[in-house]
Amino acid sequence: MPTLTCEVISIGIDVSSQKLDICLNTGESQIEYTFTNTKEGLDSLIKKLELHSVNSSVPVIVEATGSYHWLCCLVLKEHGYLIKVINPLLTKKYERSSIRGSKTDKIDVNLPFPATINSLLV
Repeated sequence: MPTLTCEVISIGIDVSSQKLDICLNTGESQIEYTFTNTKEGLDSLIKKLELHSVNSSVPVIVEATGSYHWLCCLVLKEHGYLIKVINPLLTKKYERSSIRGSKTDKIDVNLPFPATINSLLV
Protein backbone atom coordinates (compact mmCIF):
# COMPACT_ATOMS: atom_id res chain seq x y z
CA MET A 1 0.00 0.00 0.00
CA PRO A 2 1.33 3.46 -0.87
CA THR A 3 2.00 5.70 2.09
CA LEU A 4 2.09 9.45 2.46
CA THR A 5 5.19 11.13 3.80
CA CYS A 6 3.52 14.53 4.38
CA GLU A 7 0.26 15.83 5.74
CA VAL A 8 -2.69 15.75 3.32
CA ILE A 9 -3.65 19.31 2.29
CA SER A 10 -6.62 18.48 0.05
CA ILE A 11 -8.70 15.61 -1.23
CA GLY A 12 -10.15 15.57 -4.72
CA ILE A 13 -13.09 13.32 -5.57
CA ASP A 14 -14.42 12.74 -9.07
CA VAL A 15 -17.84 11.10 -8.80
CA SER A 16 -19.68 8.89 -11.27
CA SER A 17 -22.73 6.67 -10.87
CA GLN A 18 -20.58 3.60 -10.19
CA LYS A 19 -17.32 4.80 -8.64
CA LEU A 20 -15.41 7.49 -6.79
CA ASP A 21 -11.90 8.41 -7.98
CA ILE A 22 -10.04 9.83 -4.99
CA CYS A 23 -6.77 11.76 -4.83
CA LEU A 24 -5.05 12.53 -1.53
CA ASN A 25 -2.78 15.53 -2.18
CA THR A 26 0.10 16.60 0.08
CA GLY A 27 1.45 19.26 -2.24
CA GLU A 28 4.53 17.07 -2.73
CA SER A 29 2.91 13.77 -3.63
CA GLN A 30 -0.45 12.24 -4.44
CA ILE A 31 -2.06 8.89 -3.84
CA GLU A 32 -5.05 7.76 -5.87
CA TYR A 33 -7.75 5.31 -4.87
CA THR A 34 -10.99 4.12 -6.43
CA PHE A 35 -14.04 3.12 -4.39
CA THR A 36 -17.55 2.11 -5.38
CA ASN A 37 -20.16 4.85 -5.09
CA THR A 38 -22.08 2.96 -2.40
CA LYS A 39 -22.38 3.16 1.38
CA GLU A 40 -19.90 0.25 1.63
CA GLY A 41 -17.43 2.00 -0.69
CA LEU A 42 -17.71 5.19 1.35
CA ASP A 43 -17.14 3.24 4.57
CA SER A 44 -13.91 1.95 2.96
CA LEU A 45 -12.97 5.52 2.01
CA ILE A 46 -13.48 6.72 5.60
CA LYS A 47 -11.27 3.87 6.88
CA LYS A 48 -8.59 4.82 4.34
CA LEU A 49 -8.71 8.47 5.42
CA GLU A 50 -8.37 7.39 9.05
CA LEU A 51 -5.46 5.11 8.11
CA HIS A 52 -3.66 8.10 6.56
CA SER A 53 -4.57 10.28 9.60
CA VAL A 54 -6.35 12.83 7.40
CA ASN A 55 -7.56 15.76 9.48
CA SER A 56 -11.30 16.42 9.05
CA SER A 57 -10.56 20.12 8.40
CA VAL A 58 -8.79 19.23 5.12
CA PRO A 59 -10.99 20.41 2.23
CA VAL A 60 -12.67 17.61 0.27
CA ILE A 61 -13.33 18.96 -3.22
CA VAL A 62 -16.15 17.11 -4.97
CA GLU A 63 -17.23 17.75 -8.54
CA ALA A 64 -21.04 18.06 -8.72
CA THR A 65 -22.50 15.31 -10.91
CA GLY A 66 -26.28 15.36 -10.95
CA SER A 67 -27.35 13.44 -7.86
CA TYR A 68 -24.40 11.01 -7.86
CA HIS A 69 -22.30 13.13 -5.48
CA TRP A 70 -24.97 13.45 -2.78
CA LEU A 71 -24.27 10.20 -0.92
CA CYS A 72 -20.54 10.89 -0.89
CA CYS A 73 -21.05 14.40 0.47
CA LEU A 74 -23.56 13.28 3.10
CA VAL A 75 -21.41 10.44 4.43
CA LEU A 76 -18.24 12.53 4.55
CA LYS A 77 -20.11 15.43 6.20
CA GLU A 78 -21.54 13.01 8.80
CA HIS A 79 -17.93 12.10 9.64
CA GLY A 80 -17.04 15.78 10.09
CA TYR A 81 -15.17 16.40 6.83
CA LEU A 82 -15.15 19.85 5.19
CA ILE A 83 -16.97 19.37 1.86
CA LYS A 84 -16.55 21.79 -1.05
CA VAL A 85 -18.71 21.09 -4.12
CA ILE A 86 -17.52 22.62 -7.37
CA ASN A 87 -19.29 23.12 -10.65
CA PRO A 88 -17.88 20.73 -13.32
CA LEU A 89 -18.05 23.56 -15.88
CA LEU A 90 -15.46 25.44 -13.81
CA THR A 91 -13.26 22.34 -13.74
CA LYS A 92 -13.53 22.11 -17.51
CA LYS A 93 -12.76 25.83 -17.89
CA TYR A 94 -9.73 25.49 -15.63
CA GLU A 95 -8.49 22.47 -17.58
CA ARG A 96 -8.86 24.33 -20.90
CA SER A 97 -6.61 27.05 -19.54
CA SER A 98 -3.83 24.51 -18.97
CA ILE A 99 -1.42 23.37 -21.65
CA ARG A 100 -2.40 19.71 -21.15
CA GLY A 101 -5.69 20.33 -22.93
CA SER A 102 -7.45 17.10 -21.97
CA LYS A 103 -10.22 16.30 -19.53
CA THR A 104 -10.59 12.88 -17.96
CA ASP A 105 -11.71 11.65 -14.55
CA LYS A 106 -8.11 10.93 -13.52
CA ILE A 107 -7.05 14.44 -14.58
CA ASP A 108 -10.08 16.00 -12.82
CA VAL A 109 -9.19 14.39 -9.51
CA ASN A 110 -5.55 15.53 -9.78
CA LEU A 111 -6.13 19.18 -10.64
CA PRO A 112 -4.12 21.49 -8.36
CA PHE A 113 -7.13 22.64 -6.35
CA PRO A 114 -5.28 24.14 -3.38
CA ALA A 115 -3.74 26.83 -5.59
CA THR A 116 -7.05 27.78 -7.19
CA ILE A 117 -9.62 26.70 -4.63
CA ASN A 118 -11.10 30.16 -4.01
CA SER A 119 -11.81 30.75 -7.69
CA LEU A 120 -13.38 27.33 -8.28
CA LEU A 121 -15.66 26.84 -5.29
CA VAL A 122 -19.38 27.30 -5.74
